[in-house]
Amino acid sequence: MQPRTVLLAGLGLLAASGVWIAFGPAREAKAAPRSPDVVFFVVDTLRADRMSVYGARRRTTPNLERWAKEGVTFERAYAPAPWTLPSVASLLTGYYPETHGAGVWESVRNQNSPATALTPAALTLPEKLAQHGYNSACWTANAFLTLGCGQGFDPFFTAQGSADELVTWALEGLTTPHEKPAFVYLQPMDVHDPTPVPDEFFRRFPTPEADARLEKHRGFGETSLGIYQGRDLVNYATHRIAAYDGSIAFVDRAFGRLLEGLQAAGRLDSTYVFFLSDHGEELWDHVIEEMEGYRDPRGYCGIGHGHTHFEELIHIPLLAWGPGFARGQRVATPVSLIDLPGTVLDLLGLGEKMRPDSPGRSLRPALVGSPIERVPLFFQQISYGYRRRAILDERDRKLIVSTNPEEATFAFDLTKDPKEKKNLAQTSEGASFDDLRAAMDRIVASQPRTLPMVEATRLEDAVLERLKAVGYFGGIQPAATPASGRSSQPASAESAPSALDAGDDPTTDPAARYR
Repeated sequence: MQPRTVLLAGLGLLAASGVWIAFGPAREAKAAPRSPDVVFFVVDTLRADRMSVYGARRRTTPNLERWAKEGVTFERAYAPAPWTLPSVASLLTGYYPETHGAGVWESVRNQNSPATALTPAALTLPEKLAQHGYNSACWTANAFLTLGCGQGFDPFFTAQGSADELVTWALEGLTTPHEKPAFVYLQPMDVHDPTPVPDEFFRRFPTPEADARLEKHRGFGETSLGIYQGRDLVNYATHRIAAYDGSIAFVDRAFGRLLEGLQAAGRLDSTYVFFLSDHGEELWDHVIEEMEGYRDPRGYCGIGHGHTHFEELIHIPLLAWGPGFARGQRVATPVSLIDLPGTVLDLLGLGEKMRPDSPGRSLRPALVGSPIERVPLFFQQISYGYRRRAILDERDRKLIVSTNPEEATFAFDLTKDPKEKKNLAQTSEGASFDDLRAAMDRIVASQPRTLPMVEATRLEDAVLERLKAVGYFGGIQPAATPASGRSSQPASAESAPSALDAGDDPTTDPAARYR
């Protein structure tokens, strides 16, 4: 089903009102019970380890901490790709990126490359649910979803809007009696640069340069372009991380209001709610590794997303609430976003697979308190540079490889090195990862080839302008890349760690979090 798309530069609640008519007329009081509603709350660019519900030192998610006692927390959920388009397409189809094709290319990609859309031949979760009487609605603030991810949603809003606005819109429909069950997809971008959150949250966590923070933040891309060095870089990074954490607190408040609204309306006990992210964000975690081992055509280094498969970009939050779920359960087994479509179907009694060849599995046993088997997780499709793949096995060994032989291979033992600082690929232990490379090759070979690839798509002007406003497609002009093609910032590998390691206060020093 083709989505009824509404693409606007801004969308107020009045403009969004009335869309819930698609869910059918109000049900009579004595009508037979219907299937539960389903809600995906997908926070763009949210890494798990900056959330206090996952152990971060700053109190960024007090509402989630409280509500986690009533639901299930997956401690190690992963996105199959480090940027929005392929990751969300996987979330909606249950396929890995190189199968569904969204955001996939064959050689090298830079920030001005056209993007491939999700093919109309793909079966999405809202399309599958429609076969069983569901109506689906989406409001996403990320315009990348216009590239095929609206399939099955009616309406499909892609417009600017804060997490508060998206929650108000969702509650309007979910708490109004409706005949047909609903699948509601919300994707706010408040955590994504330039973090357009209220000043109360922008300044939630004080920094030494509080008075200058807003001015500095307006040039949020500058730190990637080599403008800041030494102590200036430390000060800017301190601000940047504080703003990121403040934006998480804003989204946490909005999501808390969603759950409270459903509870007050008597709807929470009959609604499956999932809180998650499409990918994470790097905050100077692997500056040196990227300078020495990657070739980013933008000239960026150490900041942003889409460029690596390190943990900060693929380890995401996943929390869930619903009838029959184990209250206060924490699941340690790693899981993937490709598991969620089958999970929803299983919860609704509609099978465990979107299609017979879908690689994901149902997480329903974990949600109701039973153990689940650990399986290898596979990662694909970066947004900038040469194509890379990664695998995480049952022993917490992780391998990252590139199609460019001049780029580094990374091998980590996450049980001993969770921050991925000791690359074992070129050591005596490197040969012990050969079986992971073979396993990765087998996964690639076994992926179904049933979906036709879509040719790269030129974005509509309105979509392009919105994406430029948050740094995509040349919206922030990078400094000239050195002839070697390696990133131009910081000035040297030696100066980067000393600059970021200065200071001892973990709440103000951006590097202390990672030492």
